[in-house]
Amino acid sequence: MKILKFGGTSMGSVDSLQKVAEIVEREFFKKTKFAVVCSAMSGTTDELFEIADFASNGDKKRAFEVFKKIKKRHFSVAKSFGVAETFNFSIEPIFEDLENLIRGLLLIHEVSSRSRACLAAFGEKLSTRLLAEILKTRALPAVQLDSDFVRTVNGNFENSEVDWVATRKFTLRALAFPLENGQIPVATGFFGRNEAGILTLLGRGGSDFSATILAKSLGWKTVEIWTDVDGFLSADPRIVKNPKLIRDIGFLESSELCFFGAKILHPKTIRPVIEAGGEVFIRNTFFPENPGTRIAQKVPADCHPFVSITTKKVGLFSVDIFGAKFRKSTVFSEIFTTADKLGVSIDAIAASEATISFCVEEKFLKNEKFTAAIQKIAPTEIQTDRTIICLVSPEQVRGRAGVAAELFDALRDAKISVELYSQNASELAQLVVVKTPDAVVAVRAIHDRVICGKCFLTNKFAIKNE
Repeated sequence: MKILKFGGTSMGSVDSLQKVAEIVEREFFKKTKFAVVCSAMSGTTDELFEIADFASNGDKKRAFEVFKKIKKRHFSVAKSFGVAETFNFSIEPIFEDLENLIRGLLLIHEVSSRSRACLAAFGEKLSTRLLAEILKTRALPAVQLDSDFVRTVNGNFENSEVDWVATRKFTLRALAFPLENGQIPVATGFFGRNEAGILTLLGRGGSDFSATILAKSLGWKTVEIWTDVDGFLSADPRIVKNPKLIRDIGFLESSELCFFGAKILHPKTIRPVIEAGGEVFIRNTFFPENPGTRIAQKVPADCHPFVSITTKKVGLFSVDIFGAKFRKSTVFSEIFTTADKLGVSIDAIAASEATISFCVEEKFLKNEKFTAAIQKIAPTEIQTDRTIICLVSPEQVRGRAGVAAELFDALRDAKISVELYSQNASELAQLVVVKTPDAVVAVRAIHDRVICGKCFLTNKFAIKNE
């Protein structure tokens, strides 16, 4: 029993949808229970948000140009599969609702958070109905379901929290008949409804979250996320030639990689299944024969001391504590309170008696209110064009001597200067900040030495090449 979740790139073209249909068909003939969760076709959600922006400015022409573009793309794919007529029958009221919503937003020149959520959800409503019709051409008993059974709370229309008790009740009720009768539920990702029945979004990575919500509610232990990559790699393939595929990875290690640059998923989205003792597989829709990466709470101990390297472009703030009007503890409080109020995430931090240094993503450097507020707390030097390199180790490495030395030896040999270093208490992640022009050389040097390099022994922990 498993959930198959297909991302936007998997749903984005005739060729990719052909692959999706083949994957679903193979799973159906295994005679196991499963359900499908889908994202919108790639680009559609962004286009729906564009419509919101045009509508708020009263730009009717451009809003409906995007609307027609979305409609044309979906019908073009439907026509390629020979399902244009049946798709039109199932989708006509959806497009009518979308058109009416756009006209209403244009009329008032305002798009509230509630309206944006309602608008954004149309992408999944369209893609799931399209896939259901495509699967029927293969004589597969697909049935489309809107994820109204996911119940949310907290009043945030674009980033809601799940009411797990209500969601389990409504999920079991909604999926009982199709599953008991051998049908294939094809459910929308990304949204649910609150206690008042109002549509709400599940936030970043919402469709992946929908899949794990469904799995947890059904008591299933396996989720397969089908996307356009093979899984987690030992480094970015755009930087390092022939990086290694990571076959098994712990949840904590995968979370570190995702927070510091790996864009495969958002850690919160898979937590429900992992905490329930399940596992999540990252699989490549375009190369389904590849094994992918398995994520679990615990994975078998690996003899290798490093898992992967990721990078993230940042700005580096250095705050002069002695120049502040506050006590040192108050300076910390002021920094974090300011970041929280202005929606800025701090990625890495290191401190001495004299200086607090921390990093924020490049996009936050454009937030002039934040930079001005930090400079009011204490004299601050802001350095741009910096990159965090995150080197992740398996959980079993904790407490072993010599691991950090390998990282710094690689950087020394490459003649790379480190401007900030941080390691969390779990010892899962080591963070170094370097000048962005040095980042590619640094990553290659680290990868060559510590992941592909020589063997060494540390205490009783044997580290060797695969």
